[in-house]
Amino acid sequence: MEHFDLLFTRVNDIGEVQQQMKTQMDIRGQAMDNYTAEQQLIAQQVKANGAAVAQLTMRQFDNDGPFSDDSSLSEIFDEKDDFENVFARNKGTHKPESSKTRRPPPKHDKKNPLPYQAMPKMQFPKFDGQNTKI
Repeated sequence: MEHFDLLFTRVNDIGEVQQQMKTQMDIRGQAMDNYTAEQQLIAQQVKANGAAVAQLTMRQFDNDGPFSDDSSLSEIFDEKDDFENVFARNKGTHKPESSKTRRPPPKHDKKNPLPYQAMPKMQFPKFDGQNTKI
C-alpha cells in the first residue's frame, strides 16, 4: 500500500509539472503572437515609408526638369587613347625567374602508382642512459 501512495504522489507531481509547462507554453505562444503582430506592423510601416520616399523622389525629378547631358559618353568610356602603362614602359621580352629553385619531377615506380615522399628530417634527443621510461 505504501508503494501505491508513493506512486500516486509521484504522478501528482508529474501532473503539476505538466500544468506549469502548459502555462509557460501558453505564455510563450502569446508572446510569439505579439511578436508576429509587431513584425507585420513594422512591415506595413516600411512599405508605407518606401512609397513615400518614391513619391518624394518622383516629385523632385518633376521639379528639377529633365536630365540633360551634353556628352553621350561618360569620361570613363571616352575614346581617348592617351593611357600609358607605367609599369610596362621598360618591359622587354625577358621573363623573370621565380625565387624558388626548380626540382626535377619525382620518378614514379611502375609497381606503385603513388608518388614516393621522403620523411622530413627531425631532431630527436640523444639517449644518455637516464630516464629509460621516456
